[in-house]
Amino acid sequence: MSYTELKQGEYTLLVYDDPDRGPTEKNVDIEVRLKTGQIYYATVFAVDGIHDIMSDHAQTGECLGGKYFYSVNMIIVREVNVKSIIELVDDLLRQGELAAAMGPRL
Repeated sequence: MSYTELKQGEYTLLVYDDPDRGPTEKNVDIEVRLKTGQIYYATVFAVDGIHDIMSDHAQTGECLGGKYFYSVNMIIVREVNVKSIIELVDDLLRQGELAAAMGPRL
């Protein structure tokens, strides 16, 4: 799997795949590596992308035919792109909520 590595002040951000494919990209996996050695991961979803996934599930029969959707360590944003991902990680760190929003990499 390809990824983009972005070094920020307190952390290194790995964005798997290409988050700049469009403003409603369904999702992208990210990993945050703190300077302390802790590693966290999450999947970032666009609001519109969740609707698209549920519509797909309605066709495939998954999740009771699209009646629900879930994802572990899910973060929802208006647009999936590098800028929005850096902003959300910076804010989670500032608020002390990174560990609550993202799961630890084991």
